Amino acid sequence: MLKSSIRVSCHAESSTAERDEETAILDARIARMERNRAALEAVLPDACGDQDISVGLGTSWLKPAYVREFIRALGSCRRAR
Repeated sequence: MLKSSIRVSCHAESSTAERDEETAILDARIARMERNRAALEAVLPDACGDQDISVGLGTSWLKPAYVREFIRALGSCRRAR
């Protein structure tokens, strides 16, 4: 009987130690993630709206087909008025 209770006690202590170690590891990960989140929020640029964006018609990355489509859309909007 005594051997059995000692084994159960040792197993319980071992399980508790393992849980404490896992908890410490998870706590460290959570703390690191919170620091990373705070650092990212510190350098996050201000949000910009549509009014903050402008594109010149000669911009190299703007395809001429899009410019033509935009001009046609403007023309049809003005005719509808």
